[in-house]
Amino acid sequence: MSELLQQEQEQSLVTEKKEGRALSWKTMILFFLSFLGMSFAVGVIFGIIGGVTNNERLLNALQGYVGLFIDALMFGIALLLFKKVRVFLRGSFDKKAIYEWKTYLYILLAIFITYAVQFISFRVIGFENPEAQEKVMGLQGAQSTFEFVLIGLAVILVTPIKEELLFRGVLHRFLEKKYHFYVGLVVSSIIFGLAHFGYPINGAIIGVITVVLYRLTRSLYTSIMYHIIWNAFVFSTLLLS
Repeated sequence: MSELLQQEQEQSLVTEKKEGRALSWKTMILFFLSFLGMSFAVGVIFGIIGGVTNNERLLNALQGYVGLFIDALMFGIALLLFKKVRVFLRGSFDKKAIYEWKTYLYILLAIFITYAVQFISFRVIGFENPEAQEKVMGLQGAQSTFEFVLIGLAVILVTPIKEELLFRGVLHRFLEKKYHFYVGLVVSSIIFGLAHFGYPINGAIIGVITVVLYRLTRSLYTSIMYHIIWNAFVFSTLLLS
């Protein structure tokens, strides 16, 4: 049994090395430029429409859930355009993690750590502003139940999946395979933090936590579940406050 497990691990390592070699810097740069370029272009178009029609609700939504949906859609289109990136992503999912009790213990521990860090940062030290989370979600501009549902869908489901695929599945794993685990950890976490305006330090910490979850289980299912649960908790807390 131990020999079989060792063979599986060795085969997995060989596969991962091949994946790392198959995805070049050229492909990565073109992928990110395509994704960011399309997101920017569509955002500008919606912004112009909102400005010309003087539609304040559209402009506010663009900064919130509409922007999140556009971002996720452009990421999906970029994946369709780059087959090598899609193939590379497949190696980040291991269904075994779903059936292991340790996975859920890791998730619970990660949620506890995240809550403790953000409580100290927001409430005790006052280092970063918790209201930035509400602004990013776009809750302030919501005026109907339907809008709240769309915001919830964007924040709780769509964005966590997109961010885990992008930052952990593509960026971290690419740098890990090209260079070292810690290179992927540091770079992906810093960029993830900078992408969360208003609370970059807490964002970077969440980036570190999700990378560690992936490292422990070798599956994005784990980090996605954690990210969904945490975003659902934050969304519910802000909604009820």
